[in-house]
Amino acid sequence: VNTAADGDLMQTLMARADIAVCGGGQTLYELASQGLPPVITGIVEDQKDDIRGFTQAGFGIDIGSWQRPDLLDALARGIRELWPASSRQRHSAAGRRCVDGHGAERLATAVLAEWKRMVPHD
Repeated sequence: VNTAADGDLMQTLMARADIAVCGGGQTLYELASQGLPPVITGIVEDQKDDIRGFTQAGFGIDIGSWQRPDLLDALARGIRELWPASSRQRHSAAGRRCVDGHGAERLATAVLAEWKRMVPHD
């Protein structure tokens, strides 16, 4: 599997789309960085905080658990809510405000600081 090509393809697809459907995992962050408004369905328990945080910031429509009996109806309602261009623009801007593009840098800085703290240096 060529993951670099898969990542490039995913970014291309996101750039061409108007709306996405996703779970509340890593893809939610990727969609926010691209400004692509999602309809979000939670898949596992540990996604709830991220879903809540993004939707409270104005990014995405949370339709609840993927196990709900009316999932397709909820999905259709979410898509209808995001369909107007003004709604997509508002959600897109909110997503971009949530992700500043410096997360990897902050993580590397924190890891290096912790390593320096834990490992004796001469």
